[in-house]
Amino acid sequence: MPVRARHPEMGHVFLNLNRNKRSLVLDLKQPEAAPVLLALVWQSDVLMHNMRPQAMARLGFAWERMCQVNPRLVYCSAHGYGQDGPLADRPAFDDIIQGGSGLVALEMATSGEARVSSRP
Repeated sequence: MPVRARHPEMGHVFLNLNRNKRSLVLDLKQPEAAPVLLALVWQSDVLMHNMRPQAMARLGFAWERMCQVNPRLVYCSAHGYGQDGPLADRPAFDDIIQGGSGLVALEMATSGEARVSSRP
């Protein structure tokens, strides 16, 4: 029997991992988002994001600015290709990483289909 989420648009894994959490969506390219993010940073312990360092700097939310807003802030950046090196400015998502690593070719060799794996 398949597991069904209480909310049809949200998967049960998402709901389980994020229970009792509040979430907020901000479009950081919109000018009205900046004061909201800065107010959150001022009262937060951690800012975690998965944007490229260049993108955060371009938007005005690099570490140098965020630590001025909150000197105690832990600034955590999780992005695919690191901060330095020839690929640092490239976006990285799971399917891109799987394709670049050869995992898609391995899937094709084992299953006959070129597909992105959802297996851990």
